[in-house]
Amino acid sequence: MLRYLFTLSLAFFLAGCNSNKSCTTCRYFDDGSAKPTVVLVPMLDSTSYDAPWSLSEEFSSQIKTALETNDALYFPLDLNLNTNCKENPFGQDLRWMKNSFKGADFVVFMELVEHEDVPLIKTVKDPKAVSEFRRNASNLNMAMRVRIVDVRKAEPAIVLQEMLKDSYYTANTIEKTDYNQITWGSEHYKNTPMGIAHSEFAKMIEERINDYIQLAKTR
Repeated sequence: MLRYLFTLSLAFFLAGCNSNKSCTTCRYFDDGSAKPTVVLVPMLDSTSYDAPWSLSEEFSSQIKTALETNDALYFPLDLNLNTNCKENPFGQDLRWMKNSFKGADFVVFMELVEHEDVPLIKTVKDPKAVSEFRRNASNLNMAMRVRIVDVRKAEPAIVLQEMLKDSYYTANTIEKTDYNQITWGSEHYKNTPMGIAHSEFAKMIEERINDYIQLAKTR
């Protein structure tokens, strides 16, 4: 009888998860297997780029939303509320992570190390060859360091440590976008050159994080 009640309760729990369109708080897949429990630490911003908003908040939010939408990882709220690190997340000593992230399977650290808007005219050998039509265009160069640590065993182990880089051509043919007026979170920001570039870069990082965690969980 107790076994029957347990099975019935589990079925109701899984059904409740399946009925929830935002199943990011569900720990199990439809087949009952557990998703990897992940802590995504807010991104460090080591650049000197002067934006009217926090690049750390923007990228952390975009990457976490993309990971949640993919619905292959579990982000417990109680583990992700307090994720500010006092230790060096990219240092050689990993031992502190075991106690700092109890209950997690994997911890993801990110650091934005480059975010530079380089005018196209400065990147070509002959500036005179750049047409008037492209005088205000630029390349947004970005680089992010990503480290994924497996904290399932007694000794934490690095799953991925990589510098992800990309450059996005941002066209401003008439006049440059005023990001003091069109800021992250505003209605029109996502359609701006920077908004599009950030979204594509965040998606690339999300895919990398998800791929490596899915690979590591089987080991």
